[in-house]
Amino acid sequence: MKRRQRSKKKTKVQKVKRTKLTGNELFRSVHITVPKKLINKAKLDALCELDRLHARAVNEWIGRWYGRTELIEKILKGTATTLMQKEALERPLETPLPSAYVQIAGNRMLDILREHYLAVQDKITSDVWKDRNLSMEYRLVCSVFVRNATLFHRFVNGLTEAEDVVAEWRASKSERLRKVAEAYDSFSPQARAGIEGFITARFREIRAAWRVPAFRGGVIQLDYRVFALEEARGTKEFNLWARVTTAVSHRRIAVPLRLTAEKRRLLDSLFPDWLKSTARKAQLVVRGRHIRLSVPVAKPRVEPKGEPEAVLGCDIGMAALLNLSNGVKLGKSFKGIAGKLYDEYLRLQGVRNKIRGLRQRAEKRLSVTKNPETRHRLERKIAEYDRHLSDHRWVVLRRRIKAAVSTEIGRAVNQFLALLGPNPERVLVVMEDLSEMAAEGARQSSRARFDLSVWARGELQDHLKRDLEWLGGRVAFVPPEYTSQTCPICGWVDKENRRGREFRCRCCGFAADADTVGALNIGERFSDAELLALAERYWYSRDLRREKIKELLLARAENAA
Repeated sequence: MKRRQRSKKKTKVQKVKRTKLTGNELFRSVHITVPKKLINKAKLDALCELDRLHARAVNEWIGRWYGRTELIEKILKGTATTLMQKEALERPLETPLPSAYVQIAGNRMLDILREHYLAVQDKITSDVWKDRNLSMEYRLVCSVFVRNATLFHRFVNGLTEAEDVVAEWRASKSERLRKVAEAYDSFSPQARAGIEGFITARFREIRAAWRVPAFRGGVIQLDYRVFALEEARGTKEFNLWARVTTAVSHRRIAVPLRLTAEKRRLLDSLFPDWLKSTARKAQLVVRGRHIRLSVPVAKPRVEPKGEPEAVLGCDIGMAALLNLSNGVKLGKSFKGIAGKLYDEYLRLQGVRNKIRGLRQRAEKRLSVTKNPETRHRLERKIAEYDRHLSDHRWVVLRRRIKAAVSTEIGRAVNQFLALLGPNPERVLVVMEDLSEMAAEGARQSSRARFDLSVWARGELQDHLKRDLEWLGGRVAFVPPEYTSQTCPICGWVDKENRRGREFRCRCCGFAADADTVGALNIGERFSDAELLALAERYWYSRDLRREKIKELLLARAENAA
């Protein structure tokens, strides 16, 4: 305790030690569970109170920083941490928390606001590309300007200077940036000014329509200042103690943890000093009586040597999570995973949509009604609608469905890794690049988002890629256009080739499972240099890229015939 007080006198701002991300490391979390029977009510109440105050502090930080648009560039670039720490000392929060937790809550606030601004950028970019009245060059330049943190910051704050950034793009080695600079140079001064006005107007509209980001709690990022790990002696029920600082300064509680032998070997091999290191970090998850500690570990990224011995196409579908080009299917169907929970979720979501519509109608009538009795009746109706909308049954169902799908994803990935054997680097796994599909699909309705399982596909791809790279495997991505509509025999492309789960070519009559055909085309597309070059050339327009790829595939099919 005395050593900590002396360190505070030396520096005015106590900086958090952050792990430097060089891009050459692979990160993974080791989950350490807390036995429910061994944690008493007093410790559980202390952790729940800490979680409540931490969430309150995060939301207080958000309330302070949400309207400060002059900090957008620093938040997007991750350079606002020092400013946040200084402000925490100069203007303390009203939430009663130790200073370390105040800074931890501030870091969480910065992450939330960064995600918020990235979502705003995604929304503006999507609106630009959907506007068919704009030229292709204008949409290209506007979308790239929105994605640039410096220009986005300037335009939102009323600054119009962009020449310095465009000049850097002209001299850039990136062909994409040079193309954007050429398109910008071809615009008139009025068109250039219109870009700044469009971005500013859309930013204000989105911020007015969206709610202020809020943190619900349940997760606290711990560092060496607020927790410590030590071995547990004289017991077999648990093997670690985690001493966590509570909401009361200089007061810690001891939480029993159970670490398996396999996870201990992983920590010892990749993080030898994980028990005593000051670089130690952890994530404390508090969900009712479910307490968990996640410790991140890292290992250097090692590129596989030599060429792969085989290429394996992998298609992600609804009937089965993983469909391989060798005919193997892994994982259950989406409906099989969710079952009746999904139908009940859709029913509740439909009811909520109807109640939301009735509430909007009542609010509209209330805004134009002057009769006191009618206004009182409408206010009671609106309060009743709010009571129904506050029902969290659909949230619980959604959480249960996500948990079931996540569990099945983990099981399917483990089966897939077992198929690759002890040397996964010998096989190159090729998947579709669904990044654009995820970005656009996420803006659909909740029902459509669930129906398409966009989030499940993204989670599955990320899980598979992360585990393969951790084991030294190889992963590649190819354009997804027409992989499920192209015949692998004659190459004919037609949307009528696929009917549900069955694929039957209307040109040559080849028939097979539709998902297997998609996996075959994905695997073959990796070695198609002409198609990959064409997709790279038209990277800026998904519609144009789809058109050019279809022209290429049809031309090949006609020449082969």
